Amino acid sequence: MKTESIRQKRTSLVKLGMVLFAAVFLFSGFMITTYFVDRAKSQAAYDSLQNVYYSFADMEEEDQAQAEQHGDNTDTDLQNNVMASFHPLLEKNEDTVGWIRIDNTVVDYPVVQGNDNEFYLNYTFNKEKNKSGALFMDFRNSIDFLDQNTIIYGHNMMDGSMFGELKKYRNESFFEEINVITFDSLYEEMEWEIFAVFLSDTSFNYIRPNFPDENAFQQFIQTVEEKVLYSTELEITNDDHILTLSTCASDFDDARLVVMAKRVDN
Repeated sequence: MKTESIRQKRTSLVKLGMVLFAAVFLFSGFMITTYFVDRAKSQAAYDSLQNVYYSFADMEEEDQAQAEQHGDNTDTDLQNNVMASFHPLLEKNEDTVGWIRIDNTVVDYPVVQGNDNEFYLNYTFNKEKNKSGALFMDFRNSIDFLDQNTIIYGHNMMDGSMFGELKKYRNESFFEEINVITFDSLYEEMEWEIFAVFLSDTSFNYIRPNFPDENAFQQFIQTVEEKVLYSTELEITNDDHILTLSTCASDFDDARLVVMAKRVDN
């Protein structure tokens, strides 16, 4: 009788194990399917936005060329008027503040700005819940007048989307090939040259929009230079405006991969 009882317990445990295994398998399959479905939806949405943005950008270039040819400067002052390429994006999402592009990467996205640094971690440009989120500017930054440090956040997605391909800059050879970022605001086109790539944890406050004085800014830049993965030999002065791209990394707890660039087109 005791042997039979042991066998029954073993049988019950085996059945329970099989049920648990099946549950884990089904849950894993569900999560994987959800990931790829979310990723496909996100990619389709951003592909559509690219088509809209660039089609209007081409139209804007033609209109501006015609205006210059006829000596007409009406509505062409980019400092005071929203560029035409952003009009359809603002109709879709009033949080639109710019567009960022890095050659030889998939980084070619609209940039939004929420009321905090949380919402767009889990919502796309179209405000649909999605783990890919959106690329978003720090809520403390101003888009009307550039701060000393403009910060943009994005997820380090496994498939390389969003800011997943910033990791290419961990190799100096890629930096030597592509060292310019295009980040346009609503009002003007801007180019930024990369001067620092580094890993950090959240104890270093690299997401400061402004600094109380020149000394504080230079101390900040010095700390950055001490953390860089390789030297770019690009000098940063107190008159410079910098752009900070921030994404997660897996090197250690709270690790962040940071790419910093200074504005070079003005």
